[in-house]
Amino acid sequence: MKKWATGLLALPMLALGLGACTPVPEATMSADSASAPQGFESYYSQSVQFVPCREDQVVSPRMAAPKDLDKYRCATVKAPMNWDDPNSEPITLALAVYGDPTREPLFYNLGGPGGDAVQSLSAFARQIATPALVKGFQIVALDPRGVGASSPVRCWTDEEKDQEFADPEVLPDDATPEEIVAAIEKETAKTGQQCLERTGELLGYVDTDSAARDFDMVRALMGAASLNYIGYSYGTSLGATYAQLFPERVGRMVLDSVLDPDVDAAEVGQLQTKGMEEALDHWIEYCLKQSSCPLTGDVSSAKTQLIDFYDSLADNPLPAGGEDRVLTEALARTGTLGSLYSIESYPLLLTGLQSAFAGDGWVMLQLADFYNGRNPDGTYDNSNDAHAAINSLDFAHSEGTAQEWSETAEQLARDYPVFGDQLAYGEAGLESWPVQAPRARTPINREGGPAILVIAATHDPATPYVMAQSLTEKLGNAVLVTREGWDHGSYTASGSACITKIGDDFLLSGTVPDPGIVCPEENPAE
Repeated sequence: MKKWATGLLALPMLALGLGACTPVPEATMSADSASAPQGFESYYSQSVQFVPCREDQVVSPRMAAPKDLDKYRCATVKAPMNWDDPNSEPITLALAVYGDPTREPLFYNLGGPGGDAVQSLSAFARQIATPALVKGFQIVALDPRGVGASSPVRCWTDEEKDQEFADPEVLPDDATPEEIVAAIEKETAKTGQQCLERTGELLGYVDTDSAARDFDMVRALMGAASLNYIGYSYGTSLGATYAQLFPERVGRMVLDSVLDPDVDAAEVGQLQTKGMEEALDHWIEYCLKQSSCPLTGDVSSAKTQLIDFYDSLADNPLPAGGEDRVLTEALARTGTLGSLYSIESYPLLLTGLQSAFAGDGWVMLQLADFYNGRNPDGTYDNSNDAHAAINSLDFAHSEGTAQEWSETAEQLARDYPVFGDQLAYGEAGLESWPVQAPRARTPINREGGPAILVIAATHDPATPYVMAQSLTEKLGNAVLVTREGWDHGSYTASGSACITKIGDDFLLSGTVPDPGIVCPEENPAE
């Protein structure tokens, strides 16, 4: 049983400056400065100057440039570092838009925390959003504070990330609960101090509450009276927080693959461990039906073979094609976990493990790199830096004990032998983080207001279904639509036709579906 000595919360996830360009003539949008909090009127009424986007601003390193790059426009805006102090130092937020500027704006967030929006705008417009949404709205990408091209959190260098992801510290098998917690607290304090030194005061103000206030400011700058929004994964937590803070400004909001912001770190870790292990079992069932599957027998024996394979990499990492790196145990586990978010990735994991069992770890290494945010040139995005910082502010400090965490870890390791106890100690390090959020998070308790559409898959591996059920109740006027299936994310252009119609009808026409709708699984893994 591996005891990873890390204090970083392993929640799911799905930076470039703006160049000087000639402004693009476009319709002037009237800022809604009247809705500004007292003292922050200048932020809500600032001038926003859009310019043509460079390719590298709105296209991720692994994607080809869109043919209509001229339709992408970029800008930067200022926000107060501290939304409780109008005189606090301003920070910069990166903003990009796509589509007809005379259409209503539709904001989105793909998850994380730490996932960027601006560099993902091309992918969202071409692959994720349905054609009807792209035609019906002006798509707005806003990098949350600390993330992507907004004033970023910085914790590790690229070289340090390579080392940490490939070879994290593993504690001895006979380590006591107290020794495990002490190691996590020490590592968290070290990481937090490093983040503080490299990021500065901003580290204490990248919480989701502050990010939601940024979204309201940009809503006003776009001239919108209400916020139309799609949030996936962590983006649902951001959306729910916005709905709690600004109930009267909620427009048409869709929350897909729900992370309930009120669930504590320990419960999230346990739910995710269960969800990912069940998804692995599902993948093994798929694998065993394929003639190329490197595993044999039933699910239990196949899982034992997989664990033995991971363990073998601890002392004998695999070469990875022509790479000067190798596939380590930690990277193999990461490549596996990242491939379980969607059944569309099942064949990639099959190919990766088939090659790895044959002695070549290159495919598995690429899968791990994609999940870790490592670009083909060896640089990393800042998603993991922001991920650690935002989670450490959002989750309340725990009152658990070393013995309680140890018992939970042992139980999880017995029930879920692959992912086991890796998430059981996540909250142990929260007390050691060097900064705290500027304000306590307000529990979600929304009454009335415009309807919110909640979408969830029955076997979502990263944000289990139960969180969608609980958040729907707390959002008040919200409707849960269920999709049978295993994917993390349902409302996409290539996804369920049933979900697509419901989502499009809601966002474009305001049609609220009847409660209790269940969409069948349309593309099961075979």
